[in-house]
Amino acid sequence: MARGSNHLDPDRPGAVRLAVAEARALGEAALTRIGYGDDDARIVVDQLIDNSLCGYRFAGLPRILAIAREARTQNDRVPVAIVRETPTTALVDGGNNVGYVAVYRGAEIAIRKAKESGVAAVGVYNSYFSGRNAYYLERIVEAGFVGLHTASGAPHIVPPGATRPALGTNPIAFGFPSADGPVIFDIGTASLMWGGPARRRDRRGIARRGRGRRRRQPDTRRQGGGERRCLGLWRP
Repeated sequence: MARGSNHLDPDRPGAVRLAVAEARALGEAALTRIGYGDDDARIVVDQLIDNSLCGYRFAGLPRILAIAREARTQNDRVPVAIVRETPTTALVDGGNNVGYVAVYRGAEIAIRKAKESGVAAVGVYNSYFSGRNAYYLERIVEAGFVGLHTASGAPHIVPPGATRPALGTNPIAFGFPSADGPVIFDIGTASLMWGGPARRRDRRGIARRGRGRRRRQPDTRRQGGGERRCLGLWRP
């Protein structure tokens, strides 16, 4: 993908350059083919393109490969819904929707409640693959609020002295408005973002064998429960 004359990826043989409009059309068409409606496909692709333009190559359109091969994508989905709420809080069932959609809806709910009450806390569960915290915080801050976004996940990190993964990457992010636009602090607690190895796995996931037959390599991911996200907002 290219924006102006600045390429986000190095030139190499076989590289394909896409304008934003071309990337959007490609991504939405791919998601539609694996069962996503037009509105959800638009929400997901908008985030993936934003990730690419921010320099996160692993979190761009290649994520559609991870979504497509994820077992939960094949399961039934239901609309994102509030299961419990107060004037300032809500617990949201993601409905087994990909997190790009579920957390997006959760952020909408949090912004609405914060506009009404000045503060809000929203938790989202039963979803997966929700991308960068910063994407949601930018929208929260643009609505005029200070935001805090936390996430849980399956264990990938081996603690010092241990022999097996016991910790998640547990990303956390803060955002607040400024005269120059949203200021976002978004970090993970591991030295390596999980999306990088996942992207390389997806690129190598299908190998040639024999007379052109295709063999799927073993999936080395640790399976676990879905993500849990929490969005906290308050008026500065």
